[in-house]
Amino acid sequence: STPIVMDIDDNIYHTLQIGTQCWMAENMRTKRYADGSEIPKNSAYYFPNHDESEMHKKGLLYTWYAATGNTSSGSNPSGIRGICPYGWHIPSDAEWTELLSQPVLQVCPAKALASTMDWNTSTTPCTPGYESDGNNGLHFNAAPAGYFLNGVSYNFGSEAWFWSATEYSSHYAWNRNLSCDGTGVGRYANDDNKARAYSVRCVRD
Repeated sequence: STPIVMDIDDNIYHTLQIGTQCWMAENMRTKRYADGSEIPKNSAYYFPNHDESEMHKKGLLYTWYAATGNTSSGSNPSGIRGICPYGWHIPSDAEWTELLSQPVLQVCPAKALASTMDWNTSTTPCTPGYESDGNNGLHFNAAPAGYFLNGVSYNFGSEAWFWSATEYSSHYAWNRNLSCDGTGVGRYANDDNKARAYSVRCVRD
């Protein structure tokens, strides 16, 4: 009963109702902001693992500056549209916390959120890389797109990183992380990470 949504590049995204929040169930892959202005390729967004064919399954990877329009918010809801279509916004750190507090995510949260495809294998139960055909109980489809730093792709197949709209400092912003061999969802703001390119999900206003 949840809607689909289209971005300015005519990409269609399925969505998912979780508690009171409506999340996109796919990573953003727009190359333009909702007002039509271009997002610079290979400085503000990147194809996963430098492979354009991966875009449909894993979306694009954006720097924090591009994802948010260099605007921070810790509110719930954040009110930061960034690269999201009209009527949608970049989730704040508080909105990620609300998502992860849902009862359905108190057991094996990374595995419940992770897609069933393309994760590196793990021997640790309750992780995305362990018997991955059992992943994605929540249909969130978190894909292991890795991240970019200085134009170099890292951890493709082993990690998924997602931005929040919330700054920690002038160089850092809060994010969430899933790993092929981790049972939980990490929360980080380190390593000059605003310059990194991560995946982006949007939440309905």
